[in-house]
Amino acid sequence: MESEASKRRSVRQAITRKRSLYMDPDTDDDFDIADAQDSVSEHNLSPEHEPKRQRTPKRRTSKPSPRETRSATKKPVHKKSPPKRKTKHASKPTKVVPTAAPIPSDGIIPRWQTLPYEILSQIFSYAFAAELEHETGGVASRRVNHPNTWIMRTARKVCRAFSEPALTAFYRAPNLLAARWLEDFSTIIKQPNDQQLYSYNMKVTSIEVSARNLESFARLPGMSFAETASKLPRLSSLIVTHQLDEPPYEYQGRLPRWKYSQDLFDALDASNIHLTCWRWNAHLIDQAEGKTEFQGLTECMAEVHTRPSFQSLRHLTISHLPLIALEAMNPEEEAADIAFGKIFNDLPNLETLSFECCDRLSIQMLLQLPKTLKTIKFINCMPLNSDMLSEFLTSHGHTIQELVLDHNPFLDLAFFMDLRTTCPQLQSLKMDLYDHRENYFRHFGEPKYESLLLEDEIPTWPSTLQILELVHLQKWGANAAQNLFRSLVESAESLPELRRLVLQAHINISWRDRAAFRDQWIERLRRVYRRYPKIPDPKLASLKAFRLWKNAQTRRQPSHVEVIMRKPMLESQASQASDDEPLAKRRSKRVVKPASPPPIPTPPPAHKGRRESDAVSLASEDTPGEGEDWRNTPERYVQGLCSVVDVRIDNQRPREEQFNESHFLDSEASGDEEWTEGAEVEGDEYAW
Repeated sequence: MESEASKRRSVRQAITRKRSLYMDPDTDDDFDIADAQDSVSEHNLSPEHEPKRQRTPKRRTSKPSPRETRSATKKPVHKKSPPKRKTKHASKPTKVVPTAAPIPSDGIIPRWQTLPYEILSQIFSYAFAAELEHETGGVASRRVNHPNTWIMRTARKVCRAFSEPALTAFYRAPNLLAARWLEDFSTIIKQPNDQQLYSYNMKVTSIEVSARNLESFARLPGMSFAETASKLPRLSSLIVTHQLDEPPYEYQGRLPRWKYSQDLFDALDASNIHLTCWRWNAHLIDQAEGKTEFQGLTECMAEVHTRPSFQSLRHLTISHLPLIALEAMNPEEEAADIAFGKIFNDLPNLETLSFECCDRLSIQMLLQLPKTLKTIKFINCMPLNSDMLSEFLTSHGHTIQELVLDHNPFLDLAFFMDLRTTCPQLQSLKMDLYDHRENYFRHFGEPKYESLLLEDEIPTWPSTLQILELVHLQKWGANAAQNLFRSLVESAESLPELRRLVLQAHINISWRDRAAFRDQWIERLRRVYRRYPKIPDPKLASLKAFRLWKNAQTRRQPSHVEVIMRKPMLESQASQASDDEPLAKRRSKRVVKPASPPPIPTPPPAHKGRRESDAVSLASEDTPGEGEDWRNTPERYVQGLCSVVDVRIDNQRPREEQFNESHFLDSEASGDEEWTEGAEVEGDEYAW
């Protein structure tokens, strides 16, 4: 008897344990054996959790003992688990993203596999480029995705028509930033075309490879990068990168031993390859014996620029020019800089020239550059200052359309005063004034110039400007910052092409003045430049939506509308005629009048594209915006065409990683068994 009773208790305990995996009862009364059995049977529907066949107990003829009766009527007691301790900092509620209204559709899926190869190739190229931009957060980065991405799965598994267009989009610029991927790519390229499904070597137009991987690749038997490049007849861009070429421009390991070889240049000429994009790295050039480091670089680059494979070069990057050992330049060093600047004149199609991490840069070198450049970039160049740049733009700025100035510690904004005259065709101006050379924990990227902009320096802007991005503007006063913002507001009429405006300024003033300054100029810049797009017409979302809207309009219009025509009236009879107008005519007008469209956001005030009327008189002759008058004073001209107006004004110190609230919160362990929430505490006792 006792064994059977204990057996029944063990069955109930097993059921209780299974039941607790899904839901713990709040009290003992909420738990029921029958409900537990039903819940267990519902959750064990998979084949691996099939319930075992239970034995049917033998029918008993004897009367149960009192112990069995008490054990059967006694309810199972479950130890109540302690409540979880509430954390001090509750998690933030998830933001509910509003979902768009569903678009009516006929459910017709077009036959994408029947599209021509050229159209499918453009679709996959655009989608693959969008995926890379999404992975890198919109920043141009050399760290791209693994080859086993969705585009490779699409080429293998979706359909035969998508195979070649997807592979074309991928092999156009393959990912070779790993040594194993470079080895696999070289093996595929060297195979004859008759042994492959597609001609992969004819699809490659751009290669970007790391110097460290090239060093490992050269150790493999039978592998040569020059031979791999010679198998690519449509190659136009060849970039050899290094970790020093990326922010924060610091590398503690040894430099790679791989160097530019004559075999590579000879292979490019033998295969009749015409490059349009190339990158020179001073660390990867062999030094000639008996000559200085800079002279060896000049002679090597000058010899390569005259080769046939480099005559079509349009984009060129120079990085890591060595620093001058002498404190002051002597005539020999000046002559060396002039000779270095002249080697770029051997490239007749050169349009873009970039100097990155160059510790040697002089005005003698810059003045010898070609005067047909359209894009010039100075990134992390220590010698560059405002005087040098102003003199260079005065002689070469009449053809420059894009100017990128990032992380130059001695460069301020004094050259903005003559920017309208020195660069009349400038379309894009981007500056990031963060300095990566300083110690991360001590100086926080503070620049080396004395002041970013003086109070008497007023910037001028070219009328062709389309993109303006100024980031980490620091080390200046409030009056100088106000001059820059006011110049943008007052030049709105002369900037009709501006579409992107990004300003991030750090001003060290009191928090009250900074708050008033921020409210004033952020609102004014948005008021002048921000675009207010119209709401898309919902009836044009799809063919079905337009058909439904047209049918609804047809049902609303009456079949017969009585319209009474009246003869022209004299002015003396106009008021009387309006009172005697028949009721039928007024009713017909209400019927025929279509429904008004939903209201759309419109830019304040209605002075867009023109100056305000002469009848509007200002309260004072001072410039609007002084004091509190700017709130009620309309702007003289509203451009209203910028899709991006991002203006930030604060007092933060720029650094690599901005700290926020999550860096200072302590994580507390949940499920503290000693915590007795809700218990009564008597006297001086504690809750634990």
